[in-house]
Amino acid sequence: MPTDITALTLEPSDPQFIYIGTANGIYRSVDGGISASRITGPNVSVYFAEIVPNPLSSATLYAVTLNGLLKSTTRGESWNGVSLFSNINPPAALVFDPVAPATIYVATPRGVYKSVNEGVDWQIPHPSVSYEVLDLVIERVNPQTLYGISLFGVNRFLIKSTNGGGTWSSSSFPAGITPMMLIADPNQTGVLYALTTQHGI
Repeated sequence: MPTDITALTLEPSDPQFIYIGTANGIYRSVDGGISASRITGPNVSVYFAEIVPNPLSSATLYAVTLNGLLKSTTRGESWNGVSLFSNINPPAALVFDPVAPATIYVATPRGVYKSVNEGVDWQIPHPSVSYEVLDLVIERVNPQTLYGISLFGVNRFLIKSTNGGGTWSSSSFPAGITPMMLIADPNQTGVLYALTTQHGI
């Protein structure tokens, strides 16, 4: 079992399948974490920051890496890069619409990209959020609402869309707060938690 774990996710349809991202590739467990083996398909010796299963297909995974966005349709046995998100436009986070899982949002240094057909085609970021986005979350109870952490210069802002990424608004975080990660409450709309460097959650 690897110890340098950077990402961990369960397969929604079968929690016995666990994907473990590390600084040197990806491991997979098929027995609920009792054991795990390194997947030796191509293009897996990269730093995995996030692994996201596709809710529509248990065999399809997306991986957020420093080398770009990778996609597997073979439960991680083989991976292909999504050309739009290379090492010059590396993704920071990926979320699916929980109601319409063919819709995907990806946060990048150039804004938030959106696909409505499982990543086949992508809409370019809205001009109001065409700068770096460090994190992205979506409300389960109201999937038209998304939140993100944007970076403009040295300052971080909270960005919000209430129409599925069509338009975005931004607001400042309280003075002295440096957010690193967001979590949207799964049961209430408008409730957001932030992991910060100075004040915890």
